[in-house]
Amino acid sequence: MNTINSSVAVTPSPCTNICKIDAQTGWCEGCWRTIDEIAGWGSAGEPVKELIMQNIEQRKIQQHQHDLSQFDPE
Repeated sequence: MNTINSSVAVTPSPCTNICKIDAQTGWCEGCWRTIDEIAGWGSAGEPVKELIMQNIEQRKIQQHQHDLSQFDPE
């Protein structure tokens, strides 16, 4: 008899269906992943997916800080 262990975490894809790679950063403008991360998502294990999700959060922070540094109040 096959049973599914419902306690196993499954990291959902961060895809937002806005698939456009930013030439400057190399990140998708929708999900913040690189091409390699997008291509490997389906076969990646949970530890890799969790690392990618952490990287996404760091990229968002990095981009926000960059955007703020470009702001010139004068």
